[in-house]
Amino acid sequence: MHDTTLRQPLEPRNVSLQSYMEAAHQAEVAFAPTTDDLSTYQADDFNPIPTNWKQIFNLPENLKRHWISSLKEEVNTLFKMQTFELVTLETDDVIIPTTTKFRTKLKSTGEIEKLKTRVCLRGDLQERGQWDAWCPIAGFRALRIFLAIAARQRCRVFQLDFVGAFLQSYAVDRTATTLPQEWKQFFPDLAKWFGAPLLCRKSLYGGQYCNKSWDDLLRNDCFYVITRMIVSIATLSINTVFY
Repeated sequence: MHDTTLRQPLEPRNVSLQSYMEAAHQAEVAFAPTTDDLSTYQADDFNPIPTNWKQIFNLPENLKRHWISSLKEEVNTLFKMQTFELVTLETDDVIIPTTTKFRTKLKSTGEIEKLKTRVCLRGDLQERGQWDAWCPIAGFRALRIFLAIAARQRCRVFQLDFVGAFLQSYAVDRTATTLPQEWKQFFPDLAKWFGAPLLCRKSLYGGQYCNKSWDDLLRNDCFYVITRMIVSIATLSINTVFY
């Protein structure tokens, strides 16, 4: 591929090293991808993963653009799901800050599927409430057992994924939070929502009741009932749906 591109500049004899390097650079540019999509990157290109949203601004422009796009997608999902409500703080309200987590999701081939950003509540700073926060979850060991039984019984396994899963359920307690004021530059139409006190209407990720609220919602869902039946037939006692 490069031979064809380099043949014309290298035809004259006694080509200088500088001319060769210029021709090589032109060849690389000629065959460089014209679209800056994730398929042109490797997972290592995004390492180390940012641990704070402020670190994004110190990244190279091409990487920064992709992380900001992922952040925008997450925040737009929060507002689409009507997660927050502008409120005036009461005397006993305590603002629980948010944190932002980043990671790369890979395909089975090792290629990048998407960059994932998650805005989470600092649930570790919440005071323990009056409601029970325990709910059943499925660990990887139980998942492997489930898949092994399904393979042995030649059962077909379906995966059910939710977009913004915890945001499907409503908050069970009064939790006030705020979003970074610096994000106004990314969402000029939503500027009033940043840096202002917000009441969580939905179970934001990281909250002490988010798992419990989501599990209670699924108990009334037909998919949850079907999953319980399938698991019972497999003689495996798992009290939750895999999600």
